[in-house]
Amino acid sequence: MTGLAWVGLALAAALAYALGYWLLWDVATRLSPATLRRAAAGEGKVALTFDDGPGEVTPRLLDALAALGVRATFFVVWERVRGREELLSRMRREGHEVALHGMRHVHAGLTPPWRAARDLERAAAALAEATGGAALPFFRPPWGSANALQLAACRRRGLRVVLWAVDARDYRADATPSAIARQVVGRVRDGDIVDMHDAGGAAGAPERTLAALPDVVAGLRQRRLEPVTLSELLRAGEEPTSALLRLWEVWEGLFARMEAAVPVGREGLIAISLRTYRGPALTTGDGRLLGPGTPAGEIHLGNYAVSRLAGGPRELLRLRRMLNEAVDDLAAAVARGEFASARLFFGTTLLGRAAAQVGLHAREVAPTPGVRLNVAWMRLLMRIYHPDGAARLRRHPEGLRPMLCWITREELLARHAAHTAAQAEPGAP
Repeated sequence: MTGLAWVGLALAAALAYALGYWLLWDVATRLSPATLRRAAAGEGKVALTFDDGPGEVTPRLLDALAALGVRATFFVVWERVRGREELLSRMRREGHEVALHGMRHVHAGLTPPWRAARDLERAAAALAEATGGAALPFFRPPWGSANALQLAACRRRGLRVVLWAVDARDYRADATPSAIARQVVGRVRDGDIVDMHDAGGAAGAPERTLAALPDVVAGLRQRRLEPVTLSELLRAGEEPTSALLRLWEVWEGLFARMEAAVPVGREGLIAISLRTYRGPALTTGDGRLLGPGTPAGEIHLGNYAVSRLAGGPRELLRLRRMLNEAVDDLAAAVARGEFASARLFFGTTLLGRAAAQVGLHAREVAPTPGVRLNVAWMRLLMRIYHPDGAARLRRHPEGLRPMLCWITREELLARHAAHTAAQAEPGAP
């Protein structure tokens, strides 16, 4: 064989090794329904988790969590635990949860096969002993990447692989405390698992995470979300999902970034992206006309709402309540000065009647190609998200009429003022 042929053979062998040992398993883990990213129904809770520690900042982070009245889950690296075992005892004493992040912080693709399973099992055993034999049900692989042998060791030890729904990106050199808080509070939704770091990352990153923590917790609570441990979050049940749904969620995450859509409210039921309105002229409640060119915020409905679009009476009642709360949350956000450039908030939806019942204006729209595409999109979401979506679409095709819904900035401010006054009345809930 020529030298070039040997090089080609070596490259093919390396590719086969990477695919069989790491890459295919890594992709499968990220798409697997067994991998935890969020809870089915957070009931107003999110899991705050910290990776890569313990580190120099960890004791002060525990002080800050205690001052804020927050319990979290710490995914620890065993080599960084040595000499800091007292921190594990303190974590558990103060109501936090300890979970495994590995023997050392090494990417799965760079961990040699003869160490992958052995290191994970040894680290799990050592951590269990250091915590007094407490059950350690969770494992988060470094960088969220696992190989075949690590996954086999997880099965033997009964460890669930945990990733995240929201990455704080607090490990980056350009992550400021305010940017970390915006990243978490702006993207999180009810039931999500949030990934932060108390060690590692760029120089000074853990200090910036510590500085961001009060604003993160305040922002979550402002959205009526309480940070808890992972086990407490999962008591509400795990989210039933599938590989197809995971792929769809990846696409939706990319779409949200492209649209710069900002979630509003606890449930993440709606998100707003600022844009210029291009639709038909709209008449406001006081007779003004808002037409094309008006600075606006487009309302994007979360897929939880779409999945219940053809639901039964109980689901529809809950959806109406959630929509009403979401509009209240949007009104509160506008009153705080968010979306300051928008004079109009609008969206095209199949939930027009429900939107009208919670205070938005609604009108049918002409079946333009864009509207037809929107309807086709929502039908597809129904098929993916609703367990009986395809059958219900066949039974109730007449109910899927697209409508343009809108509300003005002034109407939202008036709504918020009325809501605030009602809350201030004696005996208000």
